[in-house]
Amino acid sequence: MLYNIIVTGDAAGKDLLRSMNKELINKQIPNNPELIEKLTPDYPPGCKRIIISDDFFEAMNKSHISLETGKIEKITENGIVAGGNEYDFDMIIMATGFRTVDFMFPIKVFGLNERSIHDIWRDGPQAYYGMTVESLPNFAMLYGPNTNLGHNSIILMIETQSRYITELISQVCKAKSIGKTLVISPKVEPLKQHNHELQQKLALSTYASSSCKSWYKLDNGLITNNWSGTVIDYQKQTSTIEWDNFDIDGNYADELRDANKNYIGRIQEETFIGRLGLGILVLMASSAVFYALRNVHVAR
Repeated sequence: MLYNIIVTGDAAGKDLLRSMNKELINKQIPNNPELIEKLTPDYPPGCKRIIISDDFFEAMNKSHISLETGKIEKITENGIVAGGNEYDFDMIIMATGFRTVDFMFPIKVFGLNERSIHDIWRDGPQAYYGMTVESLPNFAMLYGPNTNLGHNSIILMIETQSRYITELISQVCKAKSIGKTLVISPKVEPLKQHNHELQQKLALSTYASSSCKSWYKLDNGLITNNWSGTVIDYQKQTSTIEWDNFDIDGNYADELRDANKNYIGRIQEETFIGRLGLGILVLMASSAVFYALRNVHVAR
């Protein structure tokens, strides 16, 4: 549901989330219109992380909590000036996050011809399925560009990436074990095509809305953080390594060229048991319990 609402432009789903939010906020904050206004998003659902909670609004409405949504203007000797108001504090906790669109920062990585990853990404971070980067041979990363999610667990993406990267590493190690060399890096055209296609899909998403200001994208609107499909889409597309999409060098390279592709497979988290099948299983389990209890009664 969340995937369709956030990524595919499901207008009805967005309206449903808005109405659910409005109903809950009016129920939990009945007499504080100013706070309700502050807590009501002015952007489409999914632009920022959706909080799955039934007590968040109640917590924000407690008497000892004050919500200031104005920008911080300055830090003073006694506290903070924000929204034209000065607040006195005994302690200030900095929770401004990290540089979400500067992938690999502050690590400095250099590849072919001493080209740095920051030079490669001068127009915005991009990678082949978020893992490998042009001009960086035998380099791979987890949780790279366009592999974040706003509708599912990122752990599922990282598990998939670890399987893919492990296969790349195993091929290099296999070559080394027999005294040969292997160098792997993604070809520029497949990498660009992959990113062109995902950006086309993301252009229809909540993230691309002009009213959406989030850490998912650059100031120019390029969405560098989020994946354009479902977790299952990503798992299926990375279940096979297509060697034709890589520049392969070294005296072990012909082995991979001849193989053409390596099938890795995917971890299947979802179930194929439908509602009817699940109902039958529940009925069978209930019957088994009833029969067992009946036999216990007879034995007595």
